[in-house]
Amino acid sequence: MAEVRERHLTRFKEPNRHVRLVKRIAVANLVVDQETVTRSFPYDPGDVDVMAIYEVKDGKISKAWFRMGQPRLYQEANLRRAIASDASAVRGLTRAAYAKWVSVIGREPKPMTVDYDERVREHYIDLLHIGNQMAAVIEMVSEADHLLIENVAVLPAFQRRGYGRRLMAHAETVAASLGLPELRLYTNKLFAENVQLYCRLGYHVDREEPFKESYTIYMSKPLCPVGIHKDPS
Repeated sequence: MAEVRERHLTRFKEPNRHVRLVKRIAVANLVVDQETVTRSFPYDPGDVDVMAIYEVKDGKISKAWFRMGQPRLYQEANLRRAIASDASAVRGLTRAAYAKWVSVIGREPKPMTVDYDERVREHYIDLLHIGNQMAAVIEMVSEADHLLIENVAVLPAFQRRGYGRRLMAHAETVAASLGLPELRLYTNKLFAENVQLYCRLGYHVDREEPFKESYTIYMSKPLCPVGIHKDPS
């Protein structure tokens, strides 16, 4: 038990650790879970498939078996700052990423409607590429005492692969490079899975404000003390 406890304590110190349950089968007193685990491996962050089998006795797990697949590393992904000619591609990716929320809130979310020609000029917009394919974007605004995450969007074909979490970690690096002690963001309360993700990443809810048919949730995450102001480009 001491060895298992120490192993888990070490694992849970990894940044951006996340487990997604893909499928569960329960037969008699056996439970079989198929999971996708996001980890910060020593050589590079990535995902790994895990099969977990639990034997349950008197309402508790009495035995457990685990089989892990080969890690799928993120090293093929690269980030770069958007330039003026990227505005159209950023707009298209963002509209595709947010399309699923139109039926939830009954309108196009704000990121689908803004002027990205202007945003590329005035904000930090970083692009995540998988090979030659732009897979995700993050838009950030440097304020006096915090970095505001204005938008995180992942192309549907690349969702649930950890790229959103990677961009959120990237935002922390940008904030540190700017000497900013805090990250902030806001989102629609109806975007429940987004809110849950931000909470898992260490953000807490500061306040809720009514907005149209729902509420806007304002969240923040403090960073450790950082150094002097630098240009993140």
